Amino acid sequence: MDQENKEWNDSKTFKKETGCGSMFLTIVLDNDQGKNVEGIFFKLGKSGGCPSSWGEALCKIIALSLQKGVDVDEIIKVLIGNSCYNSIGYGKGRISSCSDAIGKILRSFHKKEEKREEDRREKNDGIEDFAKDTIDS
Repeated sequence: MDQENKEWNDSKTFKKETGCGSMFLTIVLDNDQGKNVEGIFFKLGKSGGCPSSWGEALCKIIALSLQKGVDVDEIIKVLIGNSCYNSIGYGKGRISSCSDAIGKILRSFHKKEEKREEDRREKNDGIEDFAKDTIDS
């Protein structure tokens, strides 16, 4: 990465419909190869007040926990399944609360990041094997 772009962090914003309206969750990764969560930002549609304040605080706690080494799978387990009176959807697509939605987004993001890292490792192993075979020849 060139010096000019080091100021920018990788981020991904997700939109999920909840019983409280459209929820937007932005996950920001650090500049250290994008492996560590720098922050998680929460926005709940057009509403403000208590639900937005609650979501913002929860995401700050999640980001701090990840920065301090808490396993993301443990955080996901705590979030998924919480319910409130404003659930939406049915079956696997059911969103039972805003914290449930945050947990499901984190789970999806984490699985994709694990897959990306696994693919990167396999690619690097192939390059190392090729280089070793080339040198040994």
